[in-house]
Amino acid sequence: DSTAEVATGTYAFTNTDNTNLDSPATVLTQGTGRVKIEQIDLDLRRVTVTINWSDRGQAKSVALGTLIANL
Repeated sequence: DSTAEVATGTYAFTNTDNTNLDSPATVLTQGTGRVKIEQIDLDLRRVTVTINWSDRGQAKSVALGTLIANL
């Protein structure tokens, strides 16, 4: 995708890694991926990865987040 934000602090990665078939768009029906980066404190960021897809006509989503500190 690109380094342009799709929302504040949020970036798309739907079509990445097509060579290794790791792209959400390649392995999931209507798959999309987003990475959101939030500044929690001066040296602390929260990174949340969200994957959305469709399964038998039903919208599905999973999110995984972590905190990253500059120690």
